Amino acid sequence: MEEKKVKEVKMKPIQGKGQDKQKLTYEQLNDACNQLFQQNQYLLKQVKELNTVNYFKRLDYLFKVVELAATFKDADFVNNCIDEIKEAMALAPEEENKKE
Repeated sequence: MEEKKVKEVKMKPIQGKGQDKQKLTYEQLNDACNQLFQQNQYLLKQVKELNTVNYFKRLDYLFKVVELAATFKDADFVNNCIDEIKEAMALAPEEENKKE
């Protein structure tokens, strides 16, 4: 699988350890908030992408279990895998309505 470059959001230091404790200005707080918001949006996007990759990887393994069902002694396990594949392949009712 190809490696994705991780985009790192650099945050500007607002207050160091050696500095006197002083209240942040509105602009500094606003900048920090915007930086955190951008970082949060980026991380949410990454989580969604990874969840999608994991979903399809899990389907691959489920199909492999069904393909090699004869090697598994536990028939319930294979049946559970089949049921999970059926659930994954079925369209949700909302998606069916959108297509009609």
